[in-house]
Amino acid sequence: NTSSTFSGPTLVKQGTLSLPFTAAMPSGNVVTVNAQGGEARIDLGGSSQTFGQLTLGGVSTSANSSNVVTLGSSTGYLTIGGTSAGSINYVASSSAATDPAMAIIKEGTVSLANGGTINVANSANAAIDLYVSSALAATSTITKTGAGTLMLAGGGTNLTGNLVASAGTLLVGSVF
Repeated sequence: NTSSTFSGPTLVKQGTLSLPFTAAMPSGNVVTVNAQGGEARIDLGGSSQTFGQLTLGGVSTSANSSNVVTLGSSTGYLTIGGTSAGSINYVASSSAATDPAMAIIKEGTVSLANGGTINVANSANAAIDLYVSSALAATSTITKTGAGTLMLAGGGTNLTGNLVASAGTLLVGSVF
């Protein structure tokens, strides 16, 4: 099935949610990737999807859980927010016993088309809390909030708006 009428929030706690067809998930869904031990992953497989909001991490049942969004090659395109400002959130409790490890968004392009926020909490288990190696696209201002560290290491950006760091640390550079 290449289309879905599911309209509720989506939570990935373990394993991989594969979305290999464009619009496999209805536009605007709130999506959370919060591993409860091990790894939780969303894999777009090179498709295009639109989420209303994306949250990575949160209080876990075990320390150092891994939360990953893979866009899958240069053709993968993830729009956050759609026609309104979007938000990407990395959530941590600042407790080594329950905090996730670094969250990763990789490959393809992530678009906060109408601007928005990237809110990054400070995890006790990660030097870099949210690592984005995808290209970043936006036509309006993106504001980095939260006490954590955001690393933008994408292979290019298409920002026509501003990128503002209002809290925490913003690192911009090549893949390490």
